[in-house]
Amino acid sequence: PKKKNPIEMSSKSKQVTPCTFNWARCSNNLYKLEGGSAVYNAGGTLQYRPVVGDLAMAPNTGRYFYEIRVNCDNTRLGICGANVDLDNEMGKNADCVSLNLQTGQVEFNGVEVKRLWRLVTPVSGGRFGFVYDSDEGTLQIYLNNEYHGTAVGPEVSYKGKTAYPCIALAGSELNNRNIGVGKKHAIVNAQPEVTYTLF
Repeated sequence: PKKKNPIEMSSKSKQVTPCTFNWARCSNNLYKLEGGSAVYNAGGTLQYRPVVGDLAMAPNTGRYFYEIRVNCDNTRLGICGANVDLDNEMGKNADCVSLNLQTGQVEFNGVEVKRLWRLVTPVSGGRFGFVYDSDEGTLQIYLNNEYHGTAVGPEVSYKGKTAYPCIALAGSELNNRNIGVGKKHAIVNAQPEVTYTLF
């Protein structure tokens, strides 16, 4: 993982550090991982198995900013701990918080803890920005430069824990729409820049 120079958030005095990272772990070769690119291997039926990044956001180390571009809406994004179960569906895990891009539903351990009602993800996906506050254990979500809410907050705080970025794609190719078989992916922005207002 690489960190860049901290910048000031416009609405708060705390700094945020732009970061990039590589995808590091997944289950049973369900994905092809190459650096910051995770591509779902075609033909599977397993749903939303996590892919974990190698950016360890330790407690009380400030605010992290990173971006992930996805090309479909049948995707889940969030954070997890080091011991997340890679063979279990993201959101059903006890060590993973999941935001469902199709519904705005935030799940933890199989329970809906909140819903981001403003989130409307195009079927073609988009560019998601994340601000993780390691002091408070919270995660804010941005889509195509617009703020859409706090996915991880008091309901399921990661305060005092080390968090890792994670994503999951739907395994059924029936959900692939017009993307093409084996084309669903999530790509980490290698040069994240905060060009919009952060809250």
